[in-house]
Amino acid sequence: MTDVDSPAPRLAQDPCAVPAAPARRGLFGFIRDRRGVAAVEFALILPVMIAFYFGLTELSLALQADRKVRYTSATIADLVSRNAVIDEAAIGTIMDASNTLMFPLPVDADNISIRIVTATMEDDEEAEVTDCRERNDSCPGAGSDIALPDTGLAEDQPVLLVRVRYQYESLTSFYLDSPPIMIEHNTILQPRNRAQVEFVA
Repeated sequence: MTDVDSPAPRLAQDPCAVPAAPARRGLFGFIRDRRGVAAVEFALILPVMIAFYFGLTELSLALQADRKVRYTSATIADLVSRNAVIDEAAIGTIMDASNTLMFPLPVDADNISIRIVTATMEDDEEAEVTDCRERNDSCPGAGSDIALPDTGLAEDQPVLLVRVRYQYESLTSFYLDSPPIMIEHNTILQPRNRAQVEFVA
């Protein structure tokens, strides 16, 4: 039978012993030390990530507000254009629908304005105002001219003009005290019956 050397017994370590101090590494050793690099990188990148996140959030909310204003303007124009004669109560009801159309964006008397103008085309880019109804806006006088983009409509054709303006307040405006963003959309539409819509009391 072959004798096998047994391993040397380990010396018990004193639990109260103070560990030896590390050797002085110098400047080169400090530069090569990579401990804590991830934490430093995270601290540097975190503000950029937060700004990027809030920027995307603001952009998506602003695009949503712009889409809602366009939809509201087009819907109001479509509802009004279906009538040959429309009274003040019906116009008020249609304007009140903007609260639902703009949901979930907040709507009150201070941040939205609506203007409905009936006019007659004079040329491709100008129309003569016939009548107007508004909420928190101003109306051009009857008989005045209003500039339009190239509509392609013939002279003397009736036209309906709806303008919706909305003051969008971003999330950061509460912290940075920035002014609201004015979003505006104009819808130009011919009445359904090809005759001028008449506003009555």
